[in-house]
Amino acid sequence: MLKRSLFLSAVAACGVALVALSVSPFPPAVQTALAEEEIAFGTSDRSRHTVVVELFTSQGCSSCPPADFVLSSLAGRGGVIALAFHVDYWNRLGWRDPFSSPRWTERQRSYAEQLESSVYTPQLVVDGRAHVVGSVTDDVQDLLVESMARPDTARVYIEPEADVDGWTLDVTARLPPAAELVAIVTESRQFTDVSSGENRDRRLRHDRVVRTLETLEVAPGSPDGPARPAWATWRIEPDPAWVELELTAIVFAQDPKTLEIYGATETVLPRRPPA
Repeated sequence: MLKRSLFLSAVAACGVALVALSVSPFPPAVQTALAEEEIAFGTSDRSRHTVVVELFTSQGCSSCPPADFVLSSLAGRGGVIALAFHVDYWNRLGWRDPFSSPRWTERQRSYAEQLESSVYTPQLVVDGRAHVVGSVTDDVQDLLVESMARPDTARVYIEPEADVDGWTLDVTARLPPAAELVAIVTESRQFTDVSSGENRDRRLRHDRVVRTLETLEVAPGSPDGPARPAWATWRIEPDPAWVELELTAIVFAQDPKTLEIYGATETVLPRRPPA
């Protein structure tokens, strides 16, 4: 059983500023406990469930930097796919978040309706099934471990190929009947000097910032039991504003009605060849 323990000693609670950065974001006791849970759940083999965490955040929110740090600590960790959606409803309060989008606000509102929650920041949604305050680390930890115990009910694979004009990704999957394939590009190691609003005079770092989101058009295969085979081709055109060495492509299977996420995968986009 996982012992309750803070896995980020630098983060105390929602709205509390970071006080320190350790070499590892997870204290040794929590790292050991999570590893034991992964072994117990069989997550060292292909049956492991990849957990998708979506943080709804804003540079205009003073309670969000601790949650941003939590998300950064999860990014790249095996078995967890971390996504940062910057909402736009804070923009009217003194600082416009350059990563914000009304689309991400609408996504959060869809979760709020489905999960019967309020719309707030920093909100962390896990696998489209449950939510917690993104900087309350005990709650984040417990929800992650609970979600790791779930079996994958979808399998998703992506194979990227770079060319001078962008990337083409071959996507193959086995999906539950109702699931869609959602494709996302994220960008990491983004720094912003905030000059107004609640985070005035702070330099903020953001990882796994969602840059694009689309639902892929899937070519279905023959029905085969509870999971159907499917495939798609995903074309990504680069944006001049992107730092291409920090891009990750993510595809996950999600029910468009319940918003539950059944399985996911990610890959770093390779460097494009010179023109």
